[in-house]
Amino acid sequence: MYKLNLFKYLPVLILALTCFAIVPEIGQAQSPTPSSTNINDYIYQITFWLIFIFFISLVAVGISIYLLSWKNNQKQSNQAQPELKQFKQLEYRLTQVEEELDQLRSQSKMEIGNEENFQTEIESIKYQIKQNQEKINLIHEQLKPTKDTLVEVYNHEPDRLLPYVIEVVESEDTIRERRAGSNVSPVFIKSKRRQGIYWIIEIQGIIYLVPKAQLKVNEFISNTIQFLFNCQNYQRGDSENFVLDKPAEVISLGDNWELKEKGILQFE
Repeated sequence: MYKLNLFKYLPVLILALTCFAIVPEIGQAQSPTPSSTNINDYIYQITFWLIFIFFISLVAVGISIYLLSWKNNQKQSNQAQPELKQFKQLEYRLTQVEEELDQLRSQSKMEIGNEENFQTEIESIKYQIKQNQEKINLIHEQLKPTKDTLVEVYNHEPDRLLPYVIEVVESEDTIRERRAGSNVSPVFIKSKRRQGIYWIIEIQGIIYLVPKAQLKVNEFISNTIQFLFNCQNYQRGDSENFVLDKPAEVISLGDNWELKEKGILQFE
């Protein structure tokens, strides 16, 4: 038994169904008594349906490519889960062993043989953790979005970015300067006391800045957002939701980041 791959044959199915639906229409368009006008109408209708079929084919191919890409990402993510689970178990076991060793050391009559056994187990677990950490780092690197896929991943699967982002807020100093009328570029710092409003993510040597996923743009942050992004179709008081068209770019200033190039947000 061969398993039918729906994604592979989706464009063919859509094209076949479209052709099946329009063939009767084309047949009805033929006149039993041809004339110059009828022939022109017939050619026009044939041309229209051919263009329509071509457009439907392009849409079907695009849907198929997107679904195949999504399926592949899901497969890679599922493959990473056993490795992550084993890594967590090893870390937990290492913590247990070290706690037991500390308890034994605190006892005045600790046997040297027991300590040596614990030390051997600790070194073995540390070695396994190191091996699993290398595998996990490799998996994370494979799942990390590229420069070309960052926008798509942010708009549709923002949780995939969480292992790679740094949550930041704008520095109070640059906020005050801009409120005082200065045109100073915003500087961003790591969020400490509160959750960050923006995400910093570095991909292929370029540092990008995007709003935190599912951020609602209210009147308190709208001025800063408009300073960082070209906000298309934004209306104060009526616009909250948006999609990312282009991430902003920042440059590193040690532990801080400064705006280099504005991004683009499309408000709904």
